[in-house]
Amino acid sequence: MMTNEEFYEKYGKIKVKFEKYYKYIFKFSGLLENGNKIVCDVGGHEDDIYNFDVYADDFVSIDDLYVIMASIYDKDYDIVEKIILE
Repeated sequence: MMTNEEFYEKYGKIKVKFEKYYKYIFKFSGLLENGNKIVCDVGGHEDDIYNFDVYADDFVSIDDLYVIMASIYDKDYDIVEKIILE
């Protein structure tokens, strides 16, 4: 299991872009150097997103987000890894 510190150390500099919103969760996605896709879930509860600003065309570093879960997909969109953060 990956700790929060390990996650941000490994993926923190990756740039992601807002993809969609559903039931208090914002999804951001970006590409890793190996061509795999990372999808980060941010939010999860109405109190977590009350003052959360999202700009659809801007890229942000994962370091700037409070990620609750991340999924890594390969080029065929098969899941490679699922990371749940505390």
